[in-house]
Amino acid sequence: MPPKEQGQKPVSSVNKRPNPRAGKKRKSQFKPSEKAAKQAKQSAPALTTDEKKAQDKKDAILKARNAEANLKQWLNSKRGADYPGGIVKQWLKTRGVKLVIQPLPTAEDPNPKAIVIHGCKARLNIQSQAPAIRFAKGGKVFQIRPENIKRPSKGDTSVINVAYPCDFDPLNLVKAFGAQHCTPGLSDEDSRKLMEWSFREGDDKKDNKEDTGIHAVSFRVTGDFWLDKTSDNVASNDLKKLVEALNGREHAVTVVWKKQDYPRAVMEYWTVRMERAVLEGVWSFYNDVIAQNEGTLLKAWEQNPDKEIKHQLWMEITNLRKAQASIKKFAEQTLKKSFGSMRELEIVECIALIYETMYENEIIRKYFDFDKRHEATIKQATNGYVQLAIKVSKQDDESMPSVTEDSRFAIRKVKLTPPDAEKDNSGDKVEDVRGERMFPPENAAESEPEEEPVLPTFTLIGEEFRGRCINVAAEGDFVVSFFISDKDARKNFVEGERIDVALKMARNPIPTRRMLKAIGRVSKEPGKRDTWRFKAMQKFLKGAGNPDTDQETLGSLKEECFSRMNEREKDIFNKYVASCKLNSPQAAVWKHIFDFRNFVTMLQGPPGMGKTRTVATIAMSYVLLKCKTALCAPSNTAVEECMKNVVQNLNLLCTIDPKAADDFLVVLLPTTASTKASLKNLGDEHAAHDFVAEGEGAESDPYREYRLHSHIVRLMQSKVALKTADHGMAQKWLDILNKLKTKQTVKRKDLREFVDQGILESANVLKDPRVRLVLSTSSNADLMHEYGYKPVGVIIDEAAYSSEPESMIPLSLGARSNVIVGDHEQLKPFVRSRGHNEFARQLGLSIYERFYGHHSIPLFRLKINYRMHPDIAQLPGMLTYEWLGCDPATNAPTEAYNFFHDWFENGDGHSWDANTRAPAFGGPADRDCRVRWVNTKDSFASAKPGSTSLRNFANINEAAQLVISLLRHVPTEGIPDLPGSSITLLSPYKEDLEELKKQLGFGIKFELSPDFLNIPLVQTIDKMQGGQNEIVILLIPPHHCALLGFMREFHRWNVAMTRAKSVFWIIGNLDGLRSQLKVLSKGMRCKKLALTIIDYLDRGRVIDVAQPATLPASYEECILNALPAWTNVQSQPHAQDLKLKDMHQHLQNAYDATEQQRYEAELLEELKKLRSKAADLQTRFLNGEVFDLPLQTKLQDEGNEDDEQADAEMDDAEEDNEEDPEVPSPTTDDKDKGQEVEPEWTRTEDDDRLDPYLQSQIDEATRLSLKMDLGEAIKRSKADLRQKSKPGEASGSGSSGGDDLDTEMVTGEFLPLADTLQTSFAKYDLLEAMNVQGASAAAIQADAEEEEELRYESELGAEKSDELFLSGDEND
Repeated sequence: MPPKEQGQKPVSSVNKRPNPRAGKKRKSQFKPSEKAAKQAKQSAPALTTDEKKAQDKKDAILKARNAEANLKQWLNSKRGADYPGGIVKQWLKTRGVKLVIQPLPTAEDPNPKAIVIHGCKARLNIQSQAPAIRFAKGGKVFQIRPENIKRPSKGDTSVINVAYPCDFDPLNLVKAFGAQHCTPGLSDEDSRKLMEWSFREGDDKKDNKEDTGIHAVSFRVTGDFWLDKTSDNVASNDLKKLVEALNGREHAVTVVWKKQDYPRAVMEYWTVRMERAVLEGVWSFYNDVIAQNEGTLLKAWEQNPDKEIKHQLWMEITNLRKAQASIKKFAEQTLKKSFGSMRELEIVECIALIYETMYENEIIRKYFDFDKRHEATIKQATNGYVQLAIKVSKQDDESMPSVTEDSRFAIRKVKLTPPDAEKDNSGDKVEDVRGERMFPPENAAESEPEEEPVLPTFTLIGEEFRGRCINVAAEGDFVVSFFISDKDARKNFVEGERIDVALKMARNPIPTRRMLKAIGRVSKEPGKRDTWRFKAMQKFLKGAGNPDTDQETLGSLKEECFSRMNEREKDIFNKYVASCKLNSPQAAVWKHIFDFRNFVTMLQGPPGMGKTRTVATIAMSYVLLKCKTALCAPSNTAVEECMKNVVQNLNLLCTIDPKAADDFLVVLLPTTASTKASLKNLGDEHAAHDFVAEGEGAESDPYREYRLHSHIVRLMQSKVALKTADHGMAQKWLDILNKLKTKQTVKRKDLREFVDQGILESANVLKDPRVRLVLSTSSNADLMHEYGYKPVGVIIDEAAYSSEPESMIPLSLGARSNVIVGDHEQLKPFVRSRGHNEFARQLGLSIYERFYGHHSIPLFRLKINYRMHPDIAQLPGMLTYEWLGCDPATNAPTEAYNFFHDWFENGDGHSWDANTRAPAFGGPADRDCRVRWVNTKDSFASAKPGSTSLRNFANINEAAQLVISLLRHVPTEGIPDLPGSSITLLSPYKEDLEELKKQLGFGIKFELSPDFLNIPLVQTIDKMQGGQNEIVILLIPPHHCALLGFMREFHRWNVAMTRAKSVFWIIGNLDGLRSQLKVLSKGMRCKKLALTIIDYLDRGRVIDVAQPATLPASYEECILNALPAWTNVQSQPHAQDLKLKDMHQHLQNAYDATEQQRYEAELLEELKKLRSKAADLQTRFLNGEVFDLPLQTKLQDEGNEDDEQADAEMDDAEEDNEEDPEVPSPTTDDKDKGQEVEPEWTRTEDDDRLDPYLQSQIDEATRLSLKMDLGEAIKRSKADLRQKSKPGEASGSGSSGGDDLDTEMVTGEFLPLADTLQTSFAKYDLLEAMNVQGASAAAIQADAEEEEELRYESELGAEKSDELFLSGDEND
């Protein structure tokens, strides 16, 4: 039973934050000698120089011991991370090193000299399965990875790590380097300088022999090297020259550290990790389940993506509060922006996909299995074809799986059996688990004991039917369609009837299979016949960027193509390009693609910049150069937007030469029909009807003639007309098509032949040499590979919105020229398995963002906005992009704005105008009505039972009232009426939109007309990406910071704020968020959102309204038009849902009226600086000046997810402090990057010591790990482990030790650690997990006081995991 909820926890006098242990008697944190030393230190008078030196020495020893103990503690536990954090992480900052480079002898150079590179920095990456060492100098960065280190001969080691004391003879060092480090060319002078550099100035050598000296780590390197980062600093090209040299021949590389910069424990640990990665390969945990050859490592999963793969057991997050969770949570590996080999890329990307699939299957089983029942309404039952509107029974603990059109289901009807009913054996009886909670509610301990409810059972009756989803969120949650062949069974489904059903959902495996195949294609070992393009793509994907030269041609793409074109074709091309009238940024990217030799070019298209128009122009330019082209995007909506712009370009081309478009064909690939894999998975009836329905479409379909189906029909008709050898088959196919269109009966055999022949002709269409442009989703680009379509140019639009594996499908087509287009400041790839997938963070990184700003890849940003009025564009522009230029045409008032302005000034809008606040900070008021925030005072958000989707009834009331007022407004004479389709209402939450739709329906029917068809559009923010409308109204349900959830990400705000052309209004509780502004900005790192609130307040753009949190539950209640008669009352949010994290509550407690005034003034000053800079850029733009913008606009305190280089890149900006041997305390930015922290907290010395309470948690984790499937390790007995462990090995208890600090030096403490690590790493990195000393019964059976503290600690960790913002680092 969970412990009772405690009252407000006392506040620590040190950190000024709630302290779970305050007021409790607890064991001392230190052993007696340590505690006495601490008390003596606090009460002692000022120390003399010698005393201070001695004290510093003791402190250094204590820190080093704690580092070792922390490392052991991390190894011994089910640790939820793959590399150590805590005090160990403090030792991993970038340090100054010397690089000794020794070219190995060759016939031409038998006695090469060693070169010493000074002024270089290095940082160890000790990620346990993919270690590396990173070097930086002069703005240039490169890495040495396990793939670069030569495998040793039998009996040798690949990484040699030797420590030399500061008094080591330089002449002996020369000999040692020659004998142990393969560096015989080190000069006496360089040796002397190395030893002098290792010694701390001002110290006595005699007193510091043990902790002063050098670590020399050497290895022989070969393979590919590249600069991950570079700069224009030509004065420091040492690393650039070094990379060029390393790529030319084999070298011995020795990295020399000061001994005091890294404890020997850390050095030994990294050495062992690197040694194992060299011998066994990176990510060796998976070696026993994957294949050996690159490109086929996960071939088995290509055939069956639903096959499971083991998780990295040590990454599991132990959550005592949710220990019974059936879907385990795992911490996430840090991002990787470059890979040492295609093998590593293949492992990481494929396993990320497999884990995602495993999680999706888990969720599907939770919701859609035959032991779950759902409500359904029979929408249609005609001639055996049935449509059911499904209302899914939600579960509290997991979100519903994604159901898309064409999702497959098995359906069975259900008969409920009451608990006291007589036994019925007529069907399969199942216990009803609908709505079952996996975990008890938070206040379960406080509630009175209740009898266990007796759940009804239900019986599965009738046969099982196979169907598919045909509509999502139309009525209920989705609509499934299926066919009943048995005429008697049809009687059980009566149109309009409400029934209960059980569903079993089959996940669509095709997208995953296609991505796995694409990763395999690009990862295979290059063969003799593989082209330069294939090798260039591998180099690009590993992270090296564009290749230096194009080995296929010496000229540009345009020059090469012009050599094969006649004068007419050249003339059409030139006239077309001139007619496009590209602005300067658009012209720059076009020129770089066609007039230069670039394998990859990137284009950033902020909102409203004409990105898709530019994409279509580039595609048509490829086509006119007679190059086969593939234009892809992640969604059908984005593809159709591209198709729309392509058609406009085709029309433009016809004005230049009416016959030009006859020279080539454009094909629009379908979503599901006509594709081999999809059709084969359907029954014959469904497959044939899908083929026809999607191909024929509506008569008004503007792209019908370009669809693949239309090309197939024309091909069949031409065969009949020309009487080809197979014209009989073609005529039969056309006859069946006509029967299907006219709903005549077709034999099953004929249906099968119809589908098979359609698949065959699909391939023939793409093989036609006249086909030069194919548009498809990125997933369907796999068909181009399958049908042999080999493009010269590939364009991926909205690439920042798709995962990297999805983008690899079109990239694997082997094009010579690749254009990656997107905007990473808008929506990013959606990963469902966050928190349950060790590589979820990697899966959420698009290929666009991975290479954004890469030094070798040309990046262009469009700068001129053609969509938004400047008043709308200014705020998102300066917060996200520093500035968005606005074309003069955007200033012109539109018809929609004229109508809205007339309503605001002369219609019902004057009541909103009357409630507009004055500017909060004394500035000028914005009297225009384009941009407003309607503040629904005292409104609140909450979810209905069984759901996590928030609703805000006051917002819904306000939005419905506002929209209906607009729709019934009669404009002043001369002003056109406003179509309802010119208004879009957005909300981030589906349930909020569903309720809004219902209320709009009631209101329009009651106040306007039951037959009123002028309906506004209602969409989620995510669905609106890439779209636009004249008037956009955004509903923001959350009123409290704790409820913001994914709306903390400004990417989603950026999308919503940039959809409107003429008017943009927000509806939400601004005052609620304003009251927590410092928590929002400082604690949650939502600085841009905080500045947005300040901007609306400063410009006087806030309107105050009051709306009830009650809605009519039916149209009949709406007719009464009286609040007391309305019965749909919004429930209050649970107190637990509004609970701030302790660190955030600390900020809020100090945020009184005085602090609020001060902090808002601080934000206002920052906002004014941004406005001033944006205004200056706008002036320069209007004056015709050409200028570049920074790649990113990063505000202080604005959060982002870190990657494996984040800490190191910050360290690169710091100056070396070579005289100071101490490890500096990490700054707030260092230790908490990407995490939510209170910057003002003071870190104390106590925080770095091992905590007995934390140790008991480790013991508990160790006990749990006994039950884990450890594979080979679990077969070994404790006796075997003890016998094979070397004498003197650390026991792994995690204790910091209680020896007198004066008796032993740091170096001696760490000497046994290497052997300990060698033993542990051989068994999945769990250091004798079954043999940890100290896991006593007392530790496992903790008393009630310790259990409360463990629960508190686990809840703190769970808060991060619950929000799916898991860090790969261990929390300090």
